[in-house]
Amino acid sequence: MATYKTVDFEKALKKKGFKENRKTRHIKFRFYYKGKKTSVITCTSHGEKEFGENIFKERREQMKLQIKKQLIDFIKCNLEKSDYTKILIKTGVIKLRK
Repeated sequence: MATYKTVDFEKALKKKGFKENRKTRHIKFRFYYKGKKTSVITCTSHGEKEFGENIFKERREQMKLQIKKQLIDFIKCNLEKSDYTKILIKTGVIKLRK
């Protein structure tokens, strides 16, 4: 079973427009688009070093990603912020005003 480093996940989140809130039971990350909050929120646990497939799937769903490869690419920084934003727009998570 694959494991993923939490520090890499958190770095990728912050690099791609998620803002961190450490004042809660878990560390919460919310995605902002053009300075505005979105409904996309994911969490990590204080002291968590790595996570496995079950948590990976949960985080992928929280981030509104459709397939495993998208989150792997997100963590490895092969999926840029603009690419992630396009996914959220395409799936209707972010609605553009006309």
